Amino acid sequence: MREKLKEILRRLCLSPGVSGFEDEVRKEILNIAKDLNVKAEVNVDNLGNLILTIGSAGPSVAIMAHMDEIGIVVRYIDDNGFLGIDAVGGIDVRTIIGKSVMIYGRETTVHGVICVKPIHLLSEDERKKIPDIRSLFVDIGASNKDEASKLVRIGDVGHIVKTFRELTANKEDIISCGALDDRAGCAALLMAASLIREKDLECKLHLVFTVQEEVGARGSRVAAYNLKPDVAIAVDVTHAVGYPDLQPKDFTDVQLGKGTVIEYGPPINWRLARFLMDLAEEKKIRYQASYLRGRTGTDIDEAQIARSGAIASVISIPLRYMHTPVETVSLSDLEATVNLIVEFVRRFNEEVYKELKPR
Repeated sequence: MREKLKEILRRLCLSPGVSGFEDEVRKEILNIAKDLNVKAEVNVDNLGNLILTIGSAGPSVAIMAHMDEIGIVVRYIDDNGFLGIDAVGGIDVRTIIGKSVMIYGRETTVHGVICVKPIHLLSEDERKKIPDIRSLFVDIGASNKDEASKLVRIGDVGHIVKTFRELTANKEDIISCGALDDRAGCAALLMAASLIREKDLECKLHLVFTVQEEVGARGSRVAAYNLKPDVAIAVDVTHAVGYPDLQPKDFTDVQLGKGTVIEYGPPINWRLARFLMDLAEEKKIRYQASYLRGRTGTDIDEAQIARSGAIASVISIPLRYMHTPVETVSLSDLEATVNLIVEFVRRFNEEVYKELKPR
């Protein structure tokens, strides 16, 4: 499974898909599903969510992972052909200055670099400050506004150029790339789909690859409203600690390479969380427990309150350096996530659904 997961991750991460512009990554998800011989009914809704449905009888469960990624948007073109930009989602400005970018332009991909004032020319005050993203510009090599405007327009989006890396000390397990939030979740859903057969199910399973999570979980709201699932589970990433700047006492004790993460707390249905933990222990799937105080920051925030609501949970994949070009995950954690998803949908039926319902 591990080599397949690595290749799926590579294909997904290197596909463009900034929030609201997910066409290319959606096509790649469908290509991968075909390559994996996934047997499912395929639907794309008006917002762009991709839904793979397996099974037709019993209670319904929607398992969601968002396909969109953070990025930049062109807000201004100056007289010299430089592009003023703003953020799409939670961009960490510290990590993008001086980086190469790809902008989805008028006719083709436009390559550029985020301008950086050389350190030799910075004032003392400038050296101490993190610039606002709206003060940054992209250089696409244009000589003037007219030349730049033939390639890009206001509102075009782009992303930091991504490099898929196996980190040397543990190259069989540790992967780094931009957009692992949440292409890692998408990879887990695709791998799970390849292992699930309709004859093994007593439920109707929707695997939902959502759009626009990074700008307000808009896709999951629409998907949950349309699908009306009895149970909804988001598969997303969470902060992994254990490196010099972030220790367990600063957040919670979730670490790379120690298993998938089952979230717990007020926004989560506690019966479902405990069911997942018991199932993981029964099947000897490595997991870590984490807590959520309020909003989860995932698709489940919207999905669980659509229509009359859904029994909801979050399964997380540990990730270092979130919302940077060097997000980092462990393939062994991803394997555990796949196994938990597969075992849950094989176990979920009308009897389990009744046990999970509030009473």
